This record gives sequence, structure tokens and C-alpha cells, in this order.
Amino acid sequence: MSRAKISILHLSIKKSMKKILLLNPCQINIPDFNYQTAIAKGYPAYPSMGLGYLSSVLKSSGKYEIIFHDNYFEGLKIIIEQKKNKPEIFLEIYKEILLKNSDVDIVCISLMFSSIFNNFINYVKMTKELLPKCLIITGGSHITCAYESVMKINEVDYALMYEADKTILLLLDAIKNNKDKTAISGLVYRNGCEIIKNERTFREENLDNIPSPDWIGINMPEYYKIGRFGGAYAIEGCEGKPFACITTSRGCRGHCAFCSVSDIMGGSVRMRSPEPVADEIGRLYNEYGIKFFEILDDDFTFSKSRALSIMNEIVKRGYDIRWTAKNGLIACSLDEELIEAMSKSGCRYVQIGVESGNESIIKWLKKPLTFDKLIEVRKLFRKFPEIYLAGYFIVGFPEETYEMMKDTYNLALKLQLDWCAITMAQPLPNTRMFQNFVELGIISEEKIDWSDLTFFHNTTGNKYHSMQDIMDWWHEFNIGINFVNNPNLNGGDLDRAIRDFHHVAYLVAPGQPMALYCLGKAYLKKNNILETKKLWAQVCETIGRDKGWQRQFEKFNIYPEIDLKKLSTK
Repeated sequence: MSRAKISILHLSIKKSMKKILLLNPCQINIPDFNYQTAIAKGYPAYPSMGLGYLSSVLKSSGKYEIIFHDNYFEGLKIIIEQKKNKPEIFLEIYKEILLKNSDVDIVCISLMFSSIFNNFINYVKMTKELLPKCLIITGGSHITCAYESVMKINEVDYALMYEADKTILLLLDAIKNNKDKTAISGLVYRNGCEIIKNERTFREENLDNIPSPDWIGINMPEYYKIGRFGGAYAIEGCEGKPFACITTSRGCRGHCAFCSVSDIMGGSVRMRSPEPVADEIGRLYNEYGIKFFEILDDDFTFSKSRALSIMNEIVKRGYDIRWTAKNGLIACSLDEELIEAMSKSGCRYVQIGVESGNESIIKWLKKPLTFDKLIEVRKLFRKFPEIYLAGYFIVGFPEETYEMMKDTYNLALKLQLDWCAITMAQPLPNTRMFQNFVELGIISEEKIDWSDLTFFHNTTGNKYHSMQDIMDWWHEFNIGINFVNNPNLNGGDLDRAIRDFHHVAYLVAPGQPMALYCLGKAYLKKNNILETKKLWAQVCETIGRDKGWQRQFEKFNIYPEIDLKKLSTK
């Protein structure tokens, strides 16, 4: 469609500009969809908080009719409830929504993660095909970091970089009243064939001015029905229960090479006041019966006094809740007073960012971390064993050697965490690490396949090692740290080990033989021989037809068939 024709369409839309559809697209890269994972509720169940905030802002203005379509939620719900092995259901549902709402003036589509870029294109093209007169506005992390890739899609009319809580209203007003758009912070749009990007000139410093998310619109009270969330699986009594996400701050003190948070949110931390945070928790607790919360902040403990105030307020008000910080806490900010307050206020799961066990890599990352402080924090958490402690680790940085990766492996073993989430370095757009990969000639900015940027997947290799080498080492490290040398399996909390292995074997990677083997070993230590026999028989069947897994077991001197025979003689 020519830009002249689009301008005519814009003029017709300006007359109404009332009905807005907010779309949270499918968060699973459709070619990778796994039916067994879906019906086991193994996919992550995180709603679009960005659209939730946007919905509240738009509704508060009183000017617009909002239709909130959480396509991810609706699609998974049908697949799970009706046992449909049909990934195309997501787009089919969206098509029905568009046909039922053919008078929609504007569709706002969230694109948070680069990995669903191809999904995003399908939603955009279907929108313009069925509703050619509507405008398409998009926003999210990927837009902020790689807006050029989005504006190459002719069907996209506007993109809002950074936070859109305030700029969305300015854009809608400018479109409706034909105002100048050059002053709208972070707006990307077209002027004829030219793509214009406005620099960031504004961000909301006082987060208390932003209304709470539209909890009903984003299906928050119902989201537990479609998948896994936070650290619920690791906390007794929390899995399969209603939950809610909470954001108490924006931004992070760190400027790590692999992360784009500081670019998206700005180079500092902005914080909500403790009382409004406690009020929001109270509303969800009292009105919706939610007792499990995930704090999504990138740097929740940036201000010790504020964090303590929030946690003390939870205790003071008598909220009987459990909460987790799976998005990660910065170890250097933690001390015994904070950890004790976390425990008293209901915290039962914490993830800390470690990333590497090599000092030169940590220095290159510019991560606010010292190994001495990390060891100290690990010792402090031992005083509060009710809190599940996990860590984030990355292997395959652009100029990382095998010896450097082995330092990470050794540090992970030394820390004896409940779990180590090990991923492979991914070149997320607009990060220092992305630029490093480009400078080394490992990736091309023009040819990158965004859909490859998923967890537990490597697409690049690095300066010294092939993609397959890094994949193999990641697999070996994961097995060695989390399974063979799992501290809870080997002298720790067996019930915690059982929950972890069950989570992997039946939700994250259905049928994964090492998880099944270790689950059987944990049951054996609890004298549940029948369950162990059943699990190990399943493992023997799997590795009997999968030589790759057979080699993995042999690498760690584990022979399930022999173990099963020994067990059968008892």
C-alpha cells in the first residue's frame, strides 16, 4: 500500500479514534511449539505487564474503548483444556477477534522478546489484511533495541521505544488532531519513505504517578491455569495456585555487557514508594485471593531502606504470602538484615546473577560482583534454609575460552546452590555483547535470525569455539552441576531435589532421562523402591534408543541398566 493511501486512511481514522485493541501475541516461537510441554503446563506463564500498564493509562484517560486480547493466554488455555495439538490455534483465535471487532481503529501489539519476531510479523500482516483501515502501533524491548527491523515491516505505522505509559497518549492525540510528532519522546514513524526516530527526551521519574496494571485485562487471576511461573515449583504449596507479578522499580545499577535493561529503562533505578507497593499487594491479596507473588524488578534491593520498608509493611499488614525474586537480585546488595526481612515477609525463592567464574570475564561484563562477596552471601543464605537459592550463569561469551568456562563450572560446584540456571551467550540487540559479536565477525546485524534468540539455544559459537562445542559444554556443565552433583540429592534437602527433578522431567523437558534418573535416585534414598524401579526402567528404554543420551550417562560413569539390575535383586 502506498504512503499516500495510508495517509488517506489516517484521515478517516482520526474522525473516531475510539476503539483500541491491545494484543499480547503468542510468546512461543510457533515452529518450536511442543504439545506435550503445553498440556503439562510447562511453558512460562508471564502476562504482558507492559500492556497491563498501557491499558490502565488508556482507560484512566476516559477517551477510549479498550479491548484487551491476551492471545498467548487464550491459545494455551484452549490447547490445555481441549487437548488440541494445534499451534495454529493462536492465529485462528486472533482472526476471530479481528472479525468480531472490525470497527477497531488502532491495534497496539507488544513485542517484548526478539525470539517471537516472526510471530509478530504474522500478527501484523493478518491485522492489516483483515482491518486495512486500522493503525498499528507497537512497543516493547525489541522495538527499543532494534527498531529498524520492525519499521522494515510496511504494515507497522508507529513504534514507541522505551516506556510508553505517557507517550501513547501523546501519540494518539497527535494523530487525532494532526499535531506535530517530532517532540514525542522515543517515537519512530515514517515521513514519506523516510523513517524518523525521535530521541528520548522524557521518562517518568515518579513511578507513583503511573497507575497499577489492568489486572483483569491481562487475566492475572487466571494465568496460573496455563503454565509455570517464577519459582512456584520449588515452593511447597505454591504450584498450581493463583499468582501475580509485581513491579516495584524500573532500571538497574548494573550495565552488564549481555543486558539491555539500562538502555531501555535508563542508566539509573527509579523506585515506587513502599506504601503503594504494599497497597497493590493488598488489593491482589484481598480482592483476588492471590497469595503468591513474583517481584519482576531488575534491582529490587537497590535501596536497602526502601526494600526493608516494603517487606516490613507486608509483615505489619499481616499478609500471609509467599514471594520470589526469580528475575535476579544483585549479590553485592545483600546482607543478613535484608535476607532476614525477606524470609519474614514470605520470600522463599531468590535467584542471583553470577554469570561467570572467571575474573577477566566479570571485569569485561562490568558486573557489580566480587567472588568474595558472593561466597559471603552464600554463607548468609545458609542461615535461612527456607529460602531456595538459585543462580544465573552464562557460557560462550564472545572471547571466552574453554578454560574460562571451566572456571564457571568450578565456581558453580563450589557455591552449592539449589539450582544453577546455565544459559548460552545470546547476542541480544543493542548490547555491548551484541556489538562484540559483530566486531569479531561472528554475526551480521543484517542477517541475524531473531527467532533464534531463545534460552538454552546457541546460534553463534564464539571467537575460539564452534556453536556445537559450546552447546556440548553447556549440556555437560548442566548435567554435572544440577544433576550428578546436585547438593540436595547428595546430602541436602531430598524433598527439594524431588521437586526440582520432577519439574524438569515433566514440565521443562518432558521425558529428559537424566532428570528421571536423578528423580529415581532421590526416591531410592527415601526408600520408595517401586517408584525408583519405574523411573529407571523408563530411563533404560530412552537411552537404549538414544545414543547421544547413552554417551552422556557414560561420560559421568552412570549405567542405569546396571543400577536397575542391582535394585531388582534387593
